[in-house]
Amino acid sequence: MAVGAVMRRDAVRDIERIREFLREWDPLGIVSAAAERGGPFDEYDSYASQIMTMLRHECSVEELVSHLTRVQVEFLEVEPVAERDIEVAKRIVEWWNEHKAKS
Repeated sequence: MAVGAVMRRDAVRDIERIREFLREWDPLGIVSAAAERGGPFDEYDSYASQIMTMLRHECSVEELVSHLTRVQVEFLEVEPVAERDIEVAKRIVEWWNEHKAKS
């Protein structure tokens, strides 16, 4: 397999993992309802690529929390829950750092 194809495959896998984190974050509380209906699970997918870019630029947990807060306030129009946002941001950054160290 060509190097470019491997890199694309890895990027797709990374984006999918970020999408999973965002579904667990679920500030709208809709993922469980979608699961009962059999999907779709794409409500937060559009935010994954921006988070990926932030991770590639070595964002901090605090920067990611700020981004998640902005997403909730400006786009989802819901009140942020700091504890939830901090927890998912920590998990995402920790995953990225471990993932990057293995690469």
